[in-house]
Amino acid sequence: MRSLELQPTFENLKNAYLEDSIGRNQEINKFIELLDMLEDGTTICIDGKWGSGKTFFVRQTKMVLDAFNDFSGSLSDEDKDEIKRTWLKNSRNTKQEPNSQVTVYYDSWENDNDVDPILSIVNHIIKSIGVQCPKLDVIKFSTLVGTIVDTVTNRDIYRRLESLSPQNIISEIENQKDIHDLINEFLSSVIEERGNRLIIFIDELDRCKPSYAIQLLERIKHYFINDNLTFVFSVNLLELQKTIKKYYGNGFNACEYLNRFFDIPVVLNEINLNEYFSGLVGSRISGHAYDDVFDFMIKRFHFSIRETADYLRILRINSWNAGHSNAELIEDQAFCSVLIAPIQIGLYLHDRQLYDSFVNGDYCEIIIEAINSLSVRAQQYFYGLLLDSNESYDEQDSKIIVSKESKIQGLCNAIFKKNYSRSYYRTVIGSIEITDDTKMYLQSITGVLSNKSKYEND
Repeated sequence: MRSLELQPTFENLKNAYLEDSIGRNQEINKFIELLDMLEDGTTICIDGKWGSGKTFFVRQTKMVLDAFNDFSGSLSDEDKDEIKRTWLKNSRNTKQEPNSQVTVYYDSWENDNDVDPILSIVNHIIKSIGVQCPKLDVIKFSTLVGTIVDTVTNRDIYRRLESLSPQNIISEIENQKDIHDLINEFLSSVIEERGNRLIIFIDELDRCKPSYAIQLLERIKHYFINDNLTFVFSVNLLELQKTIKKYYGNGFNACEYLNRFFDIPVVLNEINLNEYFSGLVGSRISGHAYDDVFDFMIKRFHFSIRETADYLRILRINSWNAGHSNAELIEDQAFCSVLIAPIQIGLYLHDRQLYDSFVNGDYCEIIIEAINSLSVRAQQYFYGLLLDSNESYDEQDSKIIVSKESKIQGLCNAIFKKNYSRSYYRTVIGSIEITDDTKMYLQSITGVLSNKSKYEND
């Protein structure tokens, strides 16, 4: 079974934007309008937890901006026209088109083995946009300029530097007194030929080695100074703070440190995960309450896109396995297969401590929350399964009044706490029969989770 996570391929980026399949077009357009408003050198931080779709967002933003840049060769004329029409249809601004901007996407995690961030970023700019700037031939850049010229003339960027150690290369750059002016002249050359502003998207900084992450931030702050330059960092700020503390120590104020580098913070809104999975990958698992429990769990625990994709994939595997290994289980044990199983899977993927508490019978309230999130008819059905013939949740003549909480706790005790008796196990709660098969089924879910990788490419 293939991964359901939406990868940032061009086709996925384009189709998701043209159809607004994940409901982020308005956010993309507003962000581009923000970029259009900038009049000086600015650093923006897009904050979101891992798996929240930051990379997809910035790659889509870059794609839209490239559509409005005549020098961009990354898109066909047909693709540009489609993207432009979608922008104009969704734009709230009276201005018809955004400014022509030069864009570069830089994956810092892929490049954190490079000699130095300055060389790496400049090299990446040149390779990304195919710059051919005549001014570079007459600028005397020492090592840095030599590196740029090497790249522009399609020579190996490192060939002329083989005789120098990384320390000497960095030392030469730092000793170049006019390095700020030289880099600024290079950036100005790029912008003058290609657009009104250069936007560099820096992704995955929070995954880098601490030394490289610090170096990159410091060198951008120190050397890349230009009123027509914007850096957009897409990061998990909490994880980046941990990276900073690994470098400077746990007592270091990483939050205050990062505030020095980021001028404008942007927090991504949560996308409509139901639209995302039903519109793009067809999320409906079975067409009944199993799907509704899936919806409840991703909302209750604020699953990221990546978590939701993993969750849905395992639910499908579990549903298929249950239906094919024991055809009667789904029908006879609806409570366990439709409610307990998806809750158990979701907790395992999201919070291992809550999962441990659940499978020990100590976190039963999540079942009540899940049932209460269902339709009234489904609530009546599932709560009704727990009742004996002489029991009721409301006052009725000749019937014993019980609480929903006590019945759920009794079910959890029967499933998770009560031990087997010799080779056979059987407990009845209302009309629900808990047997050794039921226990084995629920225990097997953990096996599916721990071995889920084997299904990824099936």
